[in-house]
Amino acid sequence: MTKLAARPLLPLLLLPLLAGCASRPGGGDDLESYLQKIRADGMTESAYRSLMMVASLRTGWSTMTLEKDPENGFYMRSYGSSTCDVPGADPALIAAKKKELSEATEHELRRLRPLADFDGSGFVTTEEGSRFRQLYELALTAEHVCAEEECTVQALASATARPAATVEESLAGFRTLARRAGALRIADFPALPL
Repeated sequence: MTKLAARPLLPLLLLPLLAGCASRPGGGDDLESYLQKIRADGMTESAYRSLMMVASLRTGWSTMTLEKDPENGFYMRSYGSSTCDVPGADPALIAAKKKELSEATEHELRRLRPLADFDGSGFVTTEEGSRFRQLYELALTAEHVCAEEECTVQALASATARPAATVEESLAGFRTLARRAGALRIADFPALPL
């Protein structure tokens, strides 16, 4: 049999194997349970990660530090954790603190979910989650830049290496987000100095 003649038979030979994968315990059930979790969460997995980052910044579980590159004026972001183990510390106290922060952050994420649902569909897409995080972190960056130097759109554009028009559009988007946060009684949103 030539290779060309064998090719049409390959899918037929693989069919029983593929059928077995789909019907075995844990095969298709894992995917279905994963999809049910996404539906129950009301967001994609990527949106969940974006909202979790914002929630963890708001609860203090994570930190975001901005450091200016002296050569180009761009502010570099770095992220850290407030739950790093301290040598010699009581493991039970550390575990209790991590549990407390985890629960607070998960609660905060649930409060933020309707805010990140920009189209009001009841489901947060990957794009919506990413946009939410970008707007929130831009506001934190604006607070920092305005405390360190000239408080203008151009200074923020230089600090984020983005065109001024894009920054202005993002700032307008954040202002709308902040108004919605107020309507949802979500306090302590960054105050835009611009």
